[in-house]
Amino acid sequence: MMSKPPYYAPVTSGAYIYSIDRIQIKFSIDESMRQYLSDNITALKSFIQCLCISEEDTRSYHYRYSCYKNYYDENGNKYANLELKMLQNNTEYDDCCRLIVNPNKFCTSEECMSDFKALMSIVNAYYIEQMDIAIDIPVKKEHVHLLKDKRAKMEFYSSRNNPTEYLGRNRNTIGHVKLYDKQAECKLSGELTRLEITVGNPLEKSWLDAVIKKLPELMITVPESQGTSLSGNLNDTEKVLVLLLKDHPDKTNIYNMLGYRMKKKLSSYIFASDNRFEYDMDAIQKLKNNIIETIKCKGANIKDWYIAFSETMNSSV
Repeated sequence: MMSKPPYYAPVTSGAYIYSIDRIQIKFSIDESMRQYLSDNITALKSFIQCLCISEEDTRSYHYRYSCYKNYYDENGNKYANLELKMLQNNTEYDDCCRLIVNPNKFCTSEECMSDFKALMSIVNAYYIEQMDIAIDIPVKKEHVHLLKDKRAKMEFYSSRNNPTEYLGRNRNTIGHVKLYDKQAECKLSGELTRLEITVGNPLEKSWLDAVIKKLPELMITVPESQGTSLSGNLNDTEKVLVLLLKDHPDKTNIYNMLGYRMKKKLSSYIFASDNRFEYDMDAIQKLKNNIIETIKCKGANIKDWYIAFSETMNSSV
């Protein structure tokens, strides 16, 4: 049983640990290499040994090849994997490829990083299309909840008391949020709840402002309720509603059903025994800087998404 999950370049903020749990890198290769791989896709194995390559898929708007590699320790236990999509069939983006890895597992391994650098040796330009910011909270999942906002809120129950909570319907989209029991997933010895937020390219000009807009409201229950007086400007019906909800095990979901004005008025009373999570933006900035430095490779340009492919396309004309 592990005491904590694996981390790469984490940033600690008080009791909380910030890390990057997934990155999705989009990249381009020059025309000659693209054509060579189109005719000889198995040549990729000279860059990444033991890479598994799918059969050719010629459907429009699909990647022609899906590739992957699993990494194992000396005891045969899988510790990381690489997912690679090669050569889009859409002719407008025929030189686009995509790589997905988990830095917390991938970037701690010399073998993994050696494969990454080998792949980047044939790349012209690349950027992080998406990444997941992970925040680990040393509290039982049953004491941590998401408040609903404009995003759709969903729950998946793998156990009765600890549902995985989601904001946003589509998993691989910027702004998607997941809150789940990390202790149960990794069979950890200590209590741990993980919050994951999918964000966009960290080199985008207004990246930090975009991240702030996507951060969800997160409530963490205080072990012993401090209580709040109901002597405020509440009518009798509102007071009864607060009394019924504030200690209810499903209060967050019921609260999310209320209208905007009612939620605004009753929030401080219903969540009197809860703390609203405060995000450490300096920690998030450090994560951004760390991952950019980690994936910088000699001979390939990591660029802002506004210009990464326009320059590549222009240079090939």
